[in-house]
Amino acid sequence: MKEILLRTGEEAIRRSMNLDISEIELYLESRKTLEINVEDGKIRSVSLSKDRGCGIRSIVDKRVGFSYVTTLEQDDIDKTIQSSISLARVSTPDSDFQSLPISGMKYTQVKGIFDSLIENLSSDDAAELILRGVQANRESLSGMDPKIIGILQVSNTTRAIVNSHGISEAMCLTQIMLAFDSTIRVNGTQANSYGDLYSCKLKELNPESIGMNVGIKTKSMLGVKKIEDGEMSLVLSPVTTAHLLKSGLAEAIKASNVQNEQSFLKDSLKTDIASDILTITDDGLLDGGISSRSFDAEGVPSKTNLLLQNGSLENFLHNSYTSNKANVENTGNAGRQSYKDLPLISSSNLVVLPGKESQEDLVAEVQRGILCNISGDRPDLLSGDLNAVVMEGYYIRDGGIVHPLANTIFSINFVELLKGITRIGGDSVKTEYGVNPSIVVEKVKVSSG
Repeated sequence: MKEILLRTGEEAIRRSMNLDISEIELYLESRKTLEINVEDGKIRSVSLSKDRGCGIRSIVDKRVGFSYVTTLEQDDIDKTIQSSISLARVSTPDSDFQSLPISGMKYTQVKGIFDSLIENLSSDDAAELILRGVQANRESLSGMDPKIIGILQVSNTTRAIVNSHGISEAMCLTQIMLAFDSTIRVNGTQANSYGDLYSCKLKELNPESIGMNVGIKTKSMLGVKKIEDGEMSLVLSPVTTAHLLKSGLAEAIKASNVQNEQSFLKDSLKTDIASDILTITDDGLLDGGISSRSFDAEGVPSKTNLLLQNGSLENFLHNSYTSNKANVENTGNAGRQSYKDLPLISSSNLVVLPGKESQEDLVAEVQRGILCNISGDRPDLLSGDLNAVVMEGYYIRDGGIVHPLANTIFSINFVELLKGITRIGGDSVKTEYGVNPSIVVEKVKVSSG
């Protein structure tokens, strides 16, 4: 498929050379996705979707036009090129636009992002995987009649980027995701938990372990209680750490948000914004990383970018437009949801330099605090203020877990959260956002009620 996409793109570029345009870019994609949904222990749906198409960006005298087509046929692509050119000619010139990326850059082949076992996984074998997880969840909650919802997604994607400056690159990616949500009701009280795993390698997927762990966490959420409001320590699980860094830090250091003055970190480059024990990279070359890639959505080579070093903010994340505008090096962070979208900016794998302690060691040193396993909230992008609901968490007293939490929120400015980190665990977990450990934050306002 790589060869087909590259040949299609290169031939379209050649056909466009006699057109009255400054530059042109084709982003081509072919994706196959298998999805299986389970409810109450039974398979409710199995679907296989295929999608392929091409997004075309044309530039005419600093005017940008974009259009896409959901086929790879020559005539359809040629018509879409004409459409994108027409849109460019009627758009407003952008004086900050300089150029699409130019060839001559060195690319690195990333390991562990394609697995033929995932590519060739049959629907029957996929169904067996998710049902094994369901069975493990049921066994861990024996006698409690859990309500189980599960989803398994298997994707096989090929991407190519070709432009009029000589860039012509393609890569294949595979991913598998398995998630469970289980709920139990005991003596009139209800408990719920959720867990998932993302991987580019089939051998990393252990459905029994995922199902069992979700079941154990579900059982541990029985008997939720409120706690007295106050300022206390906060232990964030690897999953919550990953989510907050993605939705907080990564969003705030997107150069587009910074240049549009829509970030609470817009004036913070080369300043201390976090604890001196915190070092974070954005690693697009991470072996087996969920967001690893040889090149970004504009064909710029991926790299490992240092974001925070001992608490100091070292870099913003850039694509070609923002890096040219700021006259700085492109970090290779152009991203797209699909060929139907223009390139924006996206982090790859956020990797926190880990410590050595387990989560249990971190909890053991907390006199009064909470452990947050799951929270889906994010800080306000302009102020950095965060008010996060603890969707799954526990009260800690004198170094031990006392009981699960009900109706609990923690509130803190995101910069103060980063500066308040006092310990970093060694329990790093790979998630869809990167590789992150548990962390401990001091003096966080917690309210329950």
